[in-house]
Amino acid sequence: MKNIEEKSLVPINEGSIINKIRRFFRNLFKSKNEIIQSQLSNINYDVKDTKKNAFTESLRNIEDEETRLLHLQRQYDTGNMKADDLLDNQVKELIKLYKKQISELRKSNEAKKLKLLQYKKSLQ
Repeated sequence: MKNIEEKSLVPINEGSIINKIRRFFRNLFKSKNEIIQSQLSNINYDVKDTKKNAFTESLRNIEDEETRLLHLQRQYDTGNMKADDLLDNQVKELIKLYKKQISELRKSNEAKKLKLLQYKKSLQ
């Protein structure tokens, strides 16, 4: 039995010179890798941020145009603004907006009609 115990692993001294040198080089190379990875991640974040900023700016532009048109539509509908006060470009945009709203209403009406027909069939 003594032979088996003698073959067991020898405990490693953590404070030995070889371990200190090994830790030094690990830390040295590890820090270089971390620096490279952090630089790459910073570049990726910058690219993502620019894409995100461009996307949000495009959304803001769309929202600005839509809100401007809706405000113009409200003013026209309430009578605060007359057709003579509007520019040709504004009139064309309002016509497009009205056509878009009408088509959306027609689609929603058709969907509601189909639901009612299905409900009516289920009752019979």
